[in-house]
This record gives sequence, structure tokens and C-alpha cells, in this order.
Amino acid sequence: MADEKENAEQPVEAEPASSGNMLLVIGLAVSILFGLAGFGAAGFMFMNQKPVEEPITVSGVASDAAHAEEDELYAVTEEDELDEGEEALGAIYPLESFVLNLSGGRYLRAQLRLEFEGREVPKRFFPRIVPVRDLIIQLLSVKRAEDLLTSQGKEGLKGEIKDKVNELLRREDIKNVYFSQFVVQ
Repeated sequence: MADEKENAEQPVEAEPASSGNMLLVIGLAVSILFGLAGFGAAGFMFMNQKPVEEPITVSGVASDAAHAEEDELYAVTEEDELDEGEEALGAIYPLESFVLNLSGGRYLRAQLRLEFEGREVPKRFFPRIVPVRDLIIQLLSVKRAEDLLTSQGKEGLKGEIKDKVNELLRREDIKNVYFSQFVVQ
């Protein structure tokens, strides 16, 4: 018992307070090093990038710059030779792909290109791209797969799209409609 009283009265030596602080300092230093390494890597990655081109905007609506470059591939220049009686192509604008349900439960994936009367896409077309896409989706979604699988069905659909889009644009701007993809599943 006497030994127990002696042990209770003797103060227990505590660990030095500096070891806890030392772990905190080491953790903070490691965190700072990882942060600096991350910033350095990010700076190196962004330093070698090309500047981003601004999208072409018309009336506040952005059009894809890739479409503008692609349009140049399809435009007929003055230097192109046309055969006798051959008509020059107008500007061709590619629409994004359509993937939708057809009437009757099948699916359609199609990509359309609109040919305009002139050599340039009219500026009034760009703010109407969304209504044009909506109109085409409405036209396509009521069609049945059987109606679209024949060449007559596709030609009829092209004419219907052309007429409805011209009606939406309130002018006869669309000269022709082309399918660059057409898959029914």
C-alpha cells in the first residue's frame, strides 16, 4: 500500500508537447508541397495549349465554328466549272444528328444537311436553328419505319422538311435537303 501511495504522489512524466506540434508542421509542409506540385502541373498543361477560338455568333446565338469550316468545303466557287445545264450548289449547313423514336416503336438516327439558295447561309437562319430542329423532330417522330425505308418515303420526307422549314423561315431559303446518315432500327 505504501508503494501505491508513493506512485500516486509522484508525477507521471508527460511526453514533450513539441512532438504533437512537430507532426502538425510536417503535415502542413507536405500539404503545401502537394499543392505547389498541382499548381505547377496545371500551369504546365495550360501553358502549351492553343488559344480557343471564339464561336461565331449571329444575333446572340452561337453557331459551331466547325460547321463554318465545313460549309467552306461545300461551297461552289466562281472558279468551279459547271457542265451545261448544271446548277451550282448553294451553301450547305449540317444539322446535328437526330436520334428519336418513330411511331410504332422503332428508332431513327439521321443527320440532315440543308442546302440554301445562295452561296451563304442567311443570317436570319441561325437564331431559328432550335425551332428548325424541333420542327424536324416533330415531323420525324410521327413517321413509321415502313414509310421511311423506301426511297419514295425518304424523298417525300425531304420535300416535307424543305416545305416546313421554308414556311418557318417565311422565305424560300431552303433549296434541298440531304441525308448524310439514315438508320432505322
